[in-house]
Amino acid sequence: MSKPIPQIGSVVRFGVWNGVVMDVFESTTSNKHIVQIMFAKNIYKRQPAELHILEDLAEGLLLPSKKDALKEELARYNSSALAEADQLLEKAVDQEPIPVEVEVHV
Repeated sequence: MSKPIPQIGSVVRFGVWNGVVMDVFESTTSNKHIVQIMFAKNIYKRQPAELHILEDLAEGLLLPSKKDALKEELARYNSSALAEADQLLEKAVDQEPIPVEVEVHV
């Protein structure tokens, strides 16, 4: 039985990650479908969208998801990023700038 091909723009879950299908390609040599998915985690890791061969994925690994689930995951990553930024700022110490001597030749 063939797997359903997700539509561009559909929200999917791959394992524990939610994302959006950005594109679907069909190989002319193997007739397999390559699905390009931008996951919430990719945004926060500053990574490009991932490519997965649909026919090679284990059964039940790529499932339809909901936009609300994607929003919740994005909110979790955003909250974590802000908490990490706050921790970094707490470690930062204000100090006087170190003067730099510059020689001027006329």
